[in-house]
Amino acid sequence: MGRRAALPVGERPYRSPRSHREDDLYEDIGAALCRFRLAAKRSQEEAAAAVGYSRTSVTNWESGLHKPSFGVVDALLRFYGATWEAFVQALRDEEATRRRLG
Repeated sequence: MGRRAALPVGERPYRSPRSHREDDLYEDIGAALCRFRLAAKRSQEEAAAAVGYSRTSVTNWESGLHKPSFGVVDALLRFYGATWEAFVQALRDEEATRRRLG
């Protein structure tokens, strides 16, 4: 099989249907993980190496394209020096921001 053509910016590849709520949750998880990574002054490459995945996987998690497993989130939070309590609060903050922006 050949390589797939690049998608226009902002478009996602086909995947099984998810609800808008699931999409929002994936994006909130990704935004929170990205926020913690940046606060820890770590690169996507460093985060990927810490959990044994590729940089592309980290990009997909942070963009909300894919949801990381519980174990991966736990390992990333420890790598970033963050707590689960802070992560849950960040998810609440992301949700509140999304609702405010409509």
